[in-house]
Formats: sequence, C-alpha cells, structure tokens
Amino acid sequence: MKVFAIGFNRCGTQSLFKFFANNGFKALHCRGSGKIVDNHINSKPLLQGYEDYTFFSDIDFLSRHFELFAVQYPEAKFIYNYREVEGWIRSRKKLWTANNWVIDEPYWRAEWKYHHTMLKEYFCGGREKRLLEFDIEKAQGESIAKFLPELAITKMHFPKVDWL
Repeated sequence: MKVFAIGFNRCGTQSLFKFFANNGFKALHCRGSGKIVDNHINSKPLLQGYEDYTFFSDIDFLSRHFELFAVQYPEAKFIYNYREVEGWIRSRKKLWTANNWVIDEPYWRAEWKYHHTMLKEYFCGGREKRLLEFDIEKAQGESIAKFLPELAITKMHFPKVDWL
C-alpha cells in the first residue's frame, strides 16, 4: 500500500515522515521529485524505483498532481496535512526569511485556497474514503491508524518536528 501526504511544506510533513518511519515503514520525505517527474515524462510508473516505500511526503510534484497518483495507484490513500492558512503563512515566512527566498503572501494565499478546493472537488463521491483530512494542530496518530487499518500501526505518538 502507498500513502501520500499531499499538503504543503510547513504543514507537518516531517512529523508525518517520522511517524511512519517510527512505525517501521519505509518513507520518502522531500526527495525523489526529479526521479518521479522523469518517470512521468518517460511514461513509466510514477513510483518506479520506489516500490518498497510506503509513505511519501513533501514532494511538490505529488502535491500538485495528486490526481495522477490516485489514478495510477487506485489502492493508495492520501493524507491532506494542513493547518489554518495564517499559521501556515507565518511558518513559511520563517523558512523563506532564513533562506533569503522571495516571500509572496498573496500568491501563497491563492495557492492554499486553490489546492484546498481542488482536493475537496477530487475526493468526493466514492473517493472521500481515500482521503484523511489531517489538521496538524489538532489531529493525532490515532486518526492515522484508524484511517489505515491495513497497516496495523501500533505507535500512536505523533511527533512534532519543526527544524526551523
């Protein structure tokens, strides 16, 4: 089974990665986009080369093109990791400022709203059972375990990881 985190960075992606790793699952965080995009361009399975991985997080191509993954991996489940927009922007500004990157709050707000809308529209009808909406400020490991009973998750502690 594949599990994809499709929320933005600064929304608990490292915490989710650590949660899955602590439960013994091979997980990929913030790496692999190039290979996944190459696979897509070359009409290969998106996750070719990552067959033994269960969890994927903070991969921009995945978050922006989650529909491709949903179609190609019909048994996969998705975690929409999010936080309220103002908290997300504050956290993102902290990271962007530390790296001297260009901050564009109006774009970020529009991006957040668009992504949220697209997820809601895609995961409706029979598809909603494939999506867990996971508010990183409130949710805990138990909600992930309940959503993914086939993984038999036993360690419920949800770590709070913030490297900046």
